[in-house]
Amino acid sequence: MKTILISGGTGYVGTHLISALIKAGYQVHILTRKPQTSGHPQIRYFVWKDFQAPAQAFKGVTTLINLCGTPLAEKRWTDLRKTEILHSRILPLKSLLTPALAAGVRHIISSSAVGYYPEGKHSESSPPGKDFLSNVCVQWENAAKEWRGKGVITDILRFGLVLSPDAPIIRKLLPLARLGINLSVGRGNQKLSWIHVQDLASIFLFLLENPQNKAINACSPQIMKMREFATVLQEGKYTLLPPAPSFVVKGILGQRATLLLDSIEAKPEILKNLNFPFAYADPRQILQK
Repeated sequence: MKTILISGGTGYVGTHLISALIKAGYQVHILTRKPQTSGHPQIRYFVWKDFQAPAQAFKGVTTLINLCGTPLAEKRWTDLRKTEILHSRILPLKSLLTPALAAGVRHIISSSAVGYYPEGKHSESSPPGKDFLSNVCVQWENAAKEWRGKGVITDILRFGLVLSPDAPIIRKLLPLARLGINLSVGRGNQKLSWIHVQDLASIFLFLLENPQNKAINACSPQIMKMREFATVLQEGKYTLLPPAPSFVVKGILGQRATLLLDSIEAKPEILKNLNFPFAYADPRQILQK
């Protein structure tokens, strides 16, 4: 039984991924800031502090999956928050490298995001943008590439917006949609690169058995427009309310408005060339478990 170590595994994506790993027969070690226990024989928790992991966490580990990163949308992007966003993504990778090498870890799958790109249509070979999010992603990926420089097979997954019925953003927006509020914002035709959480978990499983040593767009092959996303959330119900204008969104969210207003079409070219079987490619499947 192969053993996988996960950093940042107690959040939304990590919870789904751990379930998939257990079903696939993996032993899972999870780094957590607070003591936790599990009655499941395939799960072990290890407490880490200041990104320093105990040596026992690496015992028998073949691959590290890194999901660490402070949520982007929760708080206004002050200078302090921007530093926190960056450091929460870079410091775990730097701190885990030495003990992972000592333990013989030879593969890492590290997260990134489609915010790596500027607005427009992109494949994995496209250059990065120049705004705050792009800069974060570049430094995030550079920290992962340090592992590659040490001989570790390094896969980097550029996540689209991760969705499912229990996604944090869905839990917040769905009640509003059911009240008849139009959740489309800005022009409404901006492209959203997205991925169903079950497909994302399957991508991780695929890479565990088929490492690529590349940066990979973890996105559905079917891009969704903002107004389509709103329609899915409205579950077929009609609304007479207009979408929120861009200036209103920017006034409320500040720089975070880029998360909703930018149009990024990231195509999963590598996964398509590998014939990865997307099970939830249609935006209408977002609310399916």
